[in-house]
Amino acid sequence: MKLLAKYNRVNIPITIAILLISSVAYYFILHYVLVLQLDKDLTIEQDEIFHHIGETGSLPEASDYRDQRISFAPVKEAGFKRKFSTEDSFDKREGEAETFRRLDFTVNVRGHLYLATVKKSQQETEDLIRLILTITLSVIAFLLILLFIANRVLLGKLWRPFNNTLDQLKQFNVSSENKMDLQTTDIDEFAQLNLTAMSMTEKVKNDYESLKSFTENASHEIQTPLAIIKTKIELLSQSEKLDETQMNALQSLDEAATRLSKLNQALLLLTKIENSQFVQT
Repeated sequence: MKLLAKYNRVNIPITIAILLISSVAYYFILHYVLVLQLDKDLTIEQDEIFHHIGETGSLPEASDYRDQRISFAPVKEAGFKRKFSTEDSFDKREGEAETFRRLDFTVNVRGHLYLATVKKSQQETEDLIRLILTITLSVIAFLLILLFIANRVLLGKLWRPFNNTLDQLKQFNVSSENKMDLQTTDIDEFAQLNLTAMSMTEKVKNDYESLKSFTENASHEIQTPLAIIKTKIELLSQSEKLDETQMNALQSLDEAATRLSKLNQALLLLTKIENSQFVQT
């Protein structure tokens, strides 16, 4: 697997997870802020009811609008604390259940205690949240597509010097006189890689030339004494003063020198093969 593909497999899922978690957190924060705004609106309605009672000494008229409802009910016990709550109520006009934010508090009108209930519909709030979430998710999807394209284009461009160096190393031939043509880069790591590759290949070439020269010289130096030995053995074998035992010894020496000469030639051939000095197999 290529590094870019590996990076995308790791980076994109992590990015998606982070964005999804952020979206969920964003939803709850947005929901909390909008509900808090509804509570402020309900508090304003409460202040208006108290103001109306203070001015007129009577309860304001109850109302039952689509997005707001105000009702009053007499209570006998005092000490009721103001309370915010959320409830689902059936809307006869729309024929479906609707969520309301509710505020309950007590008012005193001429010695009579009443429980005032003010409700505001959360439908517009929920619709606004859905709209914002839809826009947010669309933006996230668009950003993910841009991120994927940017990773493929930008990272591919950033890794181009590395791929060029890798191709040059694959094509490197120790017996070739051509030097590697590495791409210039301003990325420190890739520049260091290029310097290391150049240094390594130059050292390999120098070692190869040294080994090649040593092999050729060693083969020549070994072959010369062997030729002299074989010549001396031939001269000795022509002597008429040698007995049968001496002739057999000279024959054994000649055979040993011949095997050593062939071994030297075979080792030289193997060295040339290992060094890829032959074009054909």
